[in-house]
Amino acid sequence: MSSACPNPNDRWFTGHWPMFAGWLLVVGVWLSLPGGVGCEQSGSDSVPASGVAAPAKSPKLASLVPAATDLLVAMGAGDHLVAVSNWDTPRPQIAHLPRVGDYQTTDWEQLAQLRPDVMIVFMAAERMPAGLKQRADALGIRLVNVRTETVRDILQTIRDLGELTGEPQKAAALEQKIQSQLDTVARRVAGRQPVPTLLVRDEAGFALIGGDTFVDDVLKIAGGTNVASHLPVRYPTVDREQVLEMAPQAIVQLMPDAPPGVVDRARRAWQQMPQLPAVRQQRVFILTDWYVLQPGSHVGDLAEQICRLLHPSDAPATAASD
Repeated sequence: MSSACPNPNDRWFTGHWPMFAGWLLVVGVWLSLPGGVGCEQSGSDSVPASGVAAPAKSPKLASLVPAATDLLVAMGAGDHLVAVSNWDTPRPQIAHLPRVGDYQTTDWEQLAQLRPDVMIVFMAAERMPAGLKQRADALGIRLVNVRTETVRDILQTIRDLGELTGEPQKAAALEQKIQSQLDTVARRVAGRQPVPTLLVRDEAGFALIGGDTFVDDVLKIAGGTNVASHLPVRYPTVDREQVLEMAPQAIVQLMPDAPPGVVDRARRAWQQMPQLPAVRQQRVFILTDWYVLQPGSHVGDLAEQICRLLHPSDAPATAASD
């Protein structure tokens, strides 16, 4: 078993990898350290998001975290953004914003011109590139770390971003909307038998989503139980025999923006394992909405989708918001 991220040379990930990597690869940095330690106070004034103090003026933000970008836009605070990451999914709300970096590279020339007050990052201080703090210091940019591994993290990050931007009411409204969606889904399936479910993040069916993740949280809320939650890493890669041993009754395959050809290959791959209960019962579900692997404002929509699939009689159709 491996905890490696999906292979960027995979047929699907060749084109799709940058968007997905915007969250999962940086999580890999967190997973390499005990407890996912946040950015400590330092010369660049980098701090954990919790307890962030908003600047006296309305701050200009550069977000290197797609989930944070999404949350800011969703709460109606996108006007604070002056730049986004290389990984952000193209959307009309951020189409005009320059892309200034990722977990490996940062476009300091653009940042020097844009002069954001804050740059939002997702990385442990111990693994932060040595030059990042120095360059941020030189430009007067404060580094603020966010964490979005679980649903609880996401809701906390919404509050933190509201405080950072001086928009607490907008943040509270978004948090209430998401919490209301999740509570509604939980009520629909209350008392129902949880469906043993395999959460998959690649077309081959061997890159999984384990426990202590936001998708695992969503699955529990939606009336499922994660058959890979016992594995020791959050994002394991397993083999065919391990999948067969898990014997899921449902499979939810999360492949944001996967083209039809990739979806077809994924479906054919499951036909090679007809002994799986989920395959026999035709309960293999492939979700391709752009947000399904992003720990952002659409976690409530994802919960509704999974609930409809696992417990169709208890989940009337609802449309996801943009």
